[in-house]
Parts: sequence; structure tokens; C-alpha cells
Amino acid sequence: MFLPRRRLLLGILVGMTFLLGLYLPVLAAALPGKNSRSDRPGELSGLPAGAVELNQDTGLTGQSVNFTVIYNPPEGCRTSGLPDSVNANGTADWPLAGRAAFEHALIIWDMLLNPGQTVAIKACWSDLGLAGPLGTGQPVSALSNFANAPQADTLYAVALANELAGHDLNDADGVDHDGGDGDADAEIIIVFNSSANWYFGADANPASGERDFVTVAVHEIGHGLGFVGTLFVDTGDNACGTGQAGDGCWGTGPGLNGLPAIYDTFVENGAGQQLIDTGLFGNPSVGLGNQLTSNAVFFAGAEATMANGGAPPKLYAPAPFQFGSSILHLDQSTYQSTINRLMTPTYTGPMHHPGPVGLGMFKDMGWDVVDLPLVSFSQSTSADVVTPGQVLTYTLTVTNTGYERLVGVVITDTVPAHTTLNPDSFGGGAVVTSGVTPGSVITWTTGVTLTTGTTLSRSFAVTLDAYLAGVSVITNVAAVTSAAGIGTGLTSAVSVVNLDYTYLPVVFKND
Repeated sequence: MFLPRRRLLLGILVGMTFLLGLYLPVLAAALPGKNSRSDRPGELSGLPAGAVELNQDTGLTGQSVNFTVIYNPPEGCRTSGLPDSVNANGTADWPLAGRAAFEHALIIWDMLLNPGQTVAIKACWSDLGLAGPLGTGQPVSALSNFANAPQADTLYAVALANELAGHDLNDADGVDHDGGDGDADAEIIIVFNSSANWYFGADANPASGERDFVTVAVHEIGHGLGFVGTLFVDTGDNACGTGQAGDGCWGTGPGLNGLPAIYDTFVENGAGQQLIDTGLFGNPSVGLGNQLTSNAVFFAGAEATMANGGAPPKLYAPAPFQFGSSILHLDQSTYQSTINRLMTPTYTGPMHHPGPVGLGMFKDMGWDVVDLPLVSFSQSTSADVVTPGQVLTYTLTVTNTGYERLVGVVITDTVPAHTTLNPDSFGGGAVVTSGVTPGSVITWTTGVTLTTGTTLSRSFAVTLDAYLAGVSVITNVAAVTSAAGIGTGLTSAVSVVNLDYTYLPVVFKND
């Protein structure tokens, strides 16, 4: 395939469609090496009109969501050199519910990785046909030998490279990576199939026959953030440069300069042999091809291994090699019914989290994964300092920050000492209380199921006693549980400022 100068392909890794609809990753890159860089951390210049910047604070990580989405860019979603199967224009208008679902998926990734650099995504809504893939996702470029690169002569997806370098490497570097006719480049390109029967809710509850869009979006964003490599088996199309079907290779595509992706460096066989070790497996060679189709290939990163119970997680490596699916996913049969199923090649139902194994793989590749509890529970008050007789409103907020679905969420709160509950103040239904006096228990049996990144809030108000001499704080105790037993408690306090009670003499006057 002819490639224009300075636009170079990294691993044409495109997949095929399966019965339930495969997720298809693609990885494209610019020429590895040192780059001129912008000194504007987290900034992407030259965004077109209509770009959506997600900059709200999630309240979970303490900073804004550093993602920007460009829906249906006029130049389409392509990187020079990619095959037509993933060169797509926005041939259909993005549904508003689809945008909301996609942005929810981005908030999930921000919650898990908390990127310090802006990650710009071009997202196309395109008719790929009823038999087409649900979606394709790819980094726009991959870079090596930049400042702070953990490993020399190793390719990193550009979003990760930016994060490691501490500033935007593919913006103002003299190369138009994303085909936008400019030098302000996105980091990720994703195409979604407008013909799929999508479910756009955030509650992971699609009807029979529907595909959960948030699940597919979280999956494809994961590929764009770096869950992708260059290991490949020639299927007779001379992809490995030998013309020999069955040859395995890595780093041999145009623009790779013989360099592996960081993902590739962790790929091993069952004997613990690194598959990019040319002392063991020639590049290219039939021996390497046999390894890549052996159904015994593993990701031997320390974090992923620990998350997998001490054994390296198994990768998808069937025979024959499946273009765009093999090696680039966790093994389907091993993980399809587990909490780690998101990064398997075939959609098997809703999952809004990469699971401990997936997150471990991102850690191994260099992402600073945020260690979050399974549940985030917080409370806020209408005032931090109160006085006697004041009305004080509490808001209790529970967010699913883990991988388990929280089914049947229940929130409880004990009416604080020195207060009286206002029974007409409840926010949200399905609430009962044992009374209004201190020590009474408020129970919200919500019936709500929370998936990853979703939030539930309930509020109530109390009136402080009119006389609080000697009381310096009002303490509130709350708890949240779910049917699965996952829960947590919290205690908060607000300061009390007592009124200055001045006793004036009483004068009895005889008229």
C-alpha cells in the first residue's frame, strides 16, 4: 500500500465480524523518534467548532475530566494508510442519547486513570452494516524515545506518551497524524456502527437483542488508550513482508522501524518465553506464527499477574489467526463470564469496567491507575458552620467506582444528636424512618442498581435545637449497602457557633 511521506502506519490491525459483533481495535502511528513538542500541558489547539470538552469535576478524582470529543469531524475518522474498512466518515447524525452514553464512558476512564493531559477523540457515527462490527478504536499515533519514556525503542500509544512526557507530543510536532489537514491532532479515533441495535442507558440493562453502547464505548476507548500491539500473523497478504502465509512478525509494518509496542513486550508463551525475543523466535518466522496461534499466549505484566491471582492472564490466540482480534484481547473462553470480560473480543453483555486484570495491564504499560474503593460514599451539608435553631440539609451521595454492579442500593442515616428530623424534607422516595428524634434511623430502600460511574443521591433536613450551650459539633453517621454486601459507612461533623446569650437585669417598675 502506498503511503504519503511522513504518514506511516503502525500495525494494520483490523478485525472481522462475529455472530455477536466483535470489538475491533486498530493501531496507527507516526514515525517513531524524537518530536518537537508543545509546551502547553493538557491543551489541544485548533479544535473545530462543535468539539465537546468534558471538563466537569467528577468529585471522585479531584480534577476535571480531561477528554475532548469531536463528533463526526468533516475529514472523517481516519489516519493515513488505514484500510477502507476503518476509514469512515460520519455518515449519520449522532443521536443525543448516544453522545451522552459516550461521554459517560469517558467519565469512567477519567475516574480510573485521571489523565493529566487532554485526550482528544474523533468519534464517527457511521453505517457499517448490520453484519459489520459494533465499533473500532485506535490510537492516532504511537511514539518512542520521548522524554521520560520508561523503555527506549518502544512504542507508546500517543495518549499514554503524552501522559508520560507531561505534555502534548503530537500537537505542533510538524506532522498531521489524524488527517485533519492541520498540526493539532487528536489522540484517538473511534468509529461506531450506526446500524447496530444500541441501548444508550447508563444502567447496563439492555433489552434482549440490544447492544449496550457504554460497554462498547469503554472497550474501544481502552484500545485507543493503548490496549493494542503489533504482533501479527501473515494470512497470505504479505503483511510480514515475506509473502509466506503463517509467518509471525512484529514491528515490521510501514513506519514501525522494527520497534515493538509496549503491549508486545509483555506477551509470552506458556513457558514464560517473550515472543519478541528474536533469540528464540525469528522476526518474521513460522515459529513465531505458531506461537501466536497456539491458544497459549499470556500477558506477563506484574500488575496484571497479581490481579489474575498470581498467574499471567491469558490472551486470545486461536488458530487460525483472527485479524484484529487475536493477541489484542483477553481470552474469550477464560474471561467471558467474569468481571474481566470487557476486553475480550466478543460482546457478551454489559460491563462498564475493564476489571482488575484489565486495569493491571494498563498499569503495566505505564498508566497511573487510580486505586479506588468499590464504592465511593460522601455527604455534603448546606452549611459548614451552624447556629442553634438553624435548619441543616444533608446530601448523601454514593457512586459505584468499582467493577461490580451494585444491586438494590440501601442508604441509612441516624438522626444526629441535638437535632430534630424534618419529615417533609426527604429527597427521593422509598424512605422510612423510625422517628424524628436523635438516634432515629432513616432508611432509603432505593431499589436502584448502580453500574460503574453512576451516582445516587438522597437528602434530608434537620432543625438544630434552640439551645446548644457546650455543643461544638453536630455529627452525622450514614451507611450504604447493596444486595451483594458491598457497602461502607461514613461520619461527618459540622461546627457549631453558639449564640452569645447575655442575661440583662430585669427591672420591676411600679407605676
